[in-house]
Amino acid sequence: MAGDDNDEHPDEQPFLKVLEGARFADRYYAYCAAHAMQGYDIPMATQTAVLKETGRTFRYEKKEKFFAWRDAKAPKGCELGVNVSLDNGQVEWILVFETPAGHLGRPFSSLATMTRRLSESTYRHTSPHPTPNVTNKAELRDVIAQGLALYDALADALAAQSWK
Repeated sequence: MAGDDNDEHPDEQPFLKVLEGARFADRYYAYCAAHAMQGYDIPMATQTAVLKETGRTFRYEKKEKFFAWRDAKAPKGCELGVNVSLDNGQVEWILVFETPAGHLGRPFSSLATMTRRLSESTYRHTSPHPTPNVTNKAELRDVIAQGLALYDALADALAAQSWK
């Protein structure tokens, strides 16, 4: 896996620098803090309806219980998109980013920590894996819209680069 001590992706540091330039860690942590209240499980029909409202075609991966969307604006030779898991009121975003040299994507919470560690090598977030939480359909709409806006900013920054 990229980031393991023995198997670091050759583009990992440039990738993290792109995230740092987009202020990803600060934006993600603020997003989670704004939606920190304990969440409640949202029915599958509501989850599906809210994702459909975004205008993006998410497909549900039943075996692993997440929704997947792939972006047509991926850099040449790369796969770009997002997976989102909506479980027990927690919204977990996972960046899907694969270059010709391998996978770089991870959960947003991990990417935020890795990005912050570029400037603070021993950084540990108070909650090791923060996620935004939702208690109802209106909050889910808001959290999905904000999460997709965060993804779009990342996708634009990644698409502006060349990846080997």
